[in-house]
Amino acid sequence: MIVDEGFEWTDVDDEAQAVTIQSDWGKFHLGGQVRTFWSGASCRDISTVMPYSRVLGHASTLSEQIQATASTEEALIRVWQRDPKLGSVKVHDVPVMPEQRISSGDVDIFIDDAVKQQLRELRRQRLPNETGGVLLGYYDFNVKAVVIVMGLPAPPDSESHPDSFERGLSGLKEAVNEATARTAGMVGYIGEWHSHPPGHSALPSEHDLMQLIHLALGMADDGLPAIQLIVGEEDLRVLRLEAE
Repeated sequence: MIVDEGFEWTDVDDEAQAVTIQSDWGKFHLGGQVRTFWSGASCRDISTVMPYSRVLGHASTLSEQIQATASTEEALIRVWQRDPKLGSVKVHDVPVMPEQRISSGDVDIFIDDAVKQQLRELRRQRLPNETGGVLLGYYDFNVKAVVIVMGLPAPPDSESHPDSFERGLSGLKEAVNEATARTAGMVGYIGEWHSHPPGHSALPSEHDLMQLIHLALGMADDGLPAIQLIVGEEDLRVLRLEAE
């Protein structure tokens, strides 16, 4: 469950992050965060100072909602946005999707079905050509995890052919910055994704492996691993490489 007080941040998860980036209500949902301390990617961090009266308002909402939903067996992600000036509350339900955990050395990579569906749809739209784009997500060093939140579509100046793809740059910086701003600095660039043409699996080609090495060398400047995701005809493969 996620509450929002006058567009101040309290807690989020990867599915809610994606919805926050893409929805109209998410534009200012996590605004007002005070970066006093940053160690991971959750409510473990200090985010904002809230008046006691507002804490009580949220506590009342959560207490009622926990009682109302405790008897149901289904998982629930729900966002409340409260306007302290008017006292009004808006409610947004976020679809709950199964999540896959991929072990990669001492790091776990998480990706849910919504991301997989999104990337497969982007691939389908550009067939028979290949396509691709930037992967957005975040790192949580407390639990040694990388979370894939979503993939951006190919920039309009990309070169897309049945046997090759070269990602463009038009509007890309703005799109990444927008995602970062909407998620209070949490979600950002973690790597690249691309598709393979009809009849081909997600097995990386020699060119794909060279790209991954190049990505890893670039991410090494920030001490971060590079993530590459490939969408094939029937499968999807996530690769991780960290330069030492």
